[in-house]
Amino acid sequence: MPLQRCTKNGQSGWKWGQQGKCYIGKNSKQKAIAQAIAIGGGKIPIDHMDNAQTRETFKEILTQRRMQLSSRKRKSKLKQNPVWLPPVAIEKKYAKYISSIMRRFTRITVKEIKPLLRDWNNEIKTVLGDVLLENNEDKELFREIIKEKIINLDAYVDELDDINDEWRELQNTIFVEDSNDLKAEIFNIAILVSIFNMKQWQKILKATLGIEYIPIENWENLIIQSFVSENVSLIKGLTDEYIKKINFAITNGFKQGVTSQELAKQLTKINKTFTTYRTNLIARDQINKLNGQLTAKRQTDAGVDWYIWRTARDERVRPNHKVMDGKLCKWSDPTVYSDDGGKTWKSRSSIGGVLLHPGQDIQCRCFSEPYFEDIISKVDKEIERMVA
Repeated sequence: MPLQRCTKNGQSGWKWGQQGKCYIGKNSKQKAIAQAIAIGGGKIPIDHMDNAQTRETFKEILTQRRMQLSSRKRKSKLKQNPVWLPPVAIEKKYAKYISSIMRRFTRITVKEIKPLLRDWNNEIKTVLGDVLLENNEDKELFREIIKEKIINLDAYVDELDDINDEWRELQNTIFVEDSNDLKAEIFNIAILVSIFNMKQWQKILKATLGIEYIPIENWENLIIQSFVSENVSLIKGLTDEYIKKINFAITNGFKQGVTSQELAKQLTKINKTFTTYRTNLIARDQINKLNGQLTAKRQTDAGVDWYIWRTARDERVRPNHKVMDGKLCKWSDPTVYSDDGGKTWKSRSSIGGVLLHPGQDIQCRCFSEPYFEDIISKVDKEIERMVA
C-alpha cells in the first residue's frame, strides 16, 4: 500500500510512497493523501486510506449475520444482487447547472454580435450592390469581391475586442469574485451523488447479505473536494474554448467574406453545442466517474476485492466494454479478468477489454456489481472453525 507509516523528528507520521514527504501531527494521514492527490493530478487512488478498521467492522457484522443464519440452518446460496442504479437525475441536474453558466456567455454573443453582423451585412451590400444579393448570385464570386474591396477590418476587430472584454469580465465574476458560490453548487451536486451511491450500496447489502451497514467515511470529503476542484477547471476550460470558437468563427468569416446569414448560422450552431452537447458530456462523464470512484472505495473498504462488470446493455455500449460484461474483475488490477470464479486470471487485452474500472472511461455507464462469494466463503470457514 503506498500510504505508509514514517518517522520524523522522533514522531510517527504518514507518507505516500517511498519518496513522499513524511507528515506528523494532527491530520498527518489526510495530508499524505492530499500529496497523493497532487501527484496523481487530482485523482484519488482506491487504496488512499488505511481501511483495516472498516474491513474489520464490516466483517464482524457479516459474521454475526452468517452465524444467525447458521443457527437457523438457513445458509443458502446468496441472492442475486439488485442492479446498482446510476444517478441519472443528478446528472441531468448538473448538466442543467453547467448549461445555465454557458447561457450567460451565449447571451452576450447574441446581444453584441447581432449589431456587428448587421453592420457587416450593410457593408457587403454597399460593396456588391443590392441587386446582386437579391438575385442570389454565386457565393464564391461574392467572397472574392468582398475580400478585394473590404480591406480594413479594424472597426470590426475593435468591436470584437469589446465583446471579449465582456466575456472576460463575466469569467472573472463567476470564477473569481463568486467562486465560492460556484464551488458550493458543485459540492452540493457531489454530496447528492454520494448519498445516492450510499443508498445503492445499502440496498445491495440488505437484499443480498441481509445486513445494515453505515460506515464512518473520513475520506468522503477529500474525494468531493477533488471533484469540486477538477470540475471548476473543466467549466472554466469550457468557457475559454467557447470564447475561442466564437472569435475564430467571426474573424475567419470576415476574412473569407461570408455573408452575415452564413456567419449567424455558424454562431447559432456553436451556441447550441456549448449549451447542450458539451454540458451534457461533462455532466455525464464527471457524475459517472464520481459515482464509480465512490463505489470502488465503499466496496474495497468493506473487504470486497472483486466485482462483476455490468454494462448498460444497449446499443451505446462500446465494444471493449461489452466484452467485459459478466466478467469477474479485481479492484487491485484493472488489466485482468476471470471467467471461472477467480481460479485463474487472464489479460483483458486478450479479449480486447478496457483496462479501466467501471465509470473511469469517458462517459462510461457501466457499474461494478460486488462479488460477495469470496468474502462469504472466508467468513463461513472461520465460523466453522469457531464452532468445531
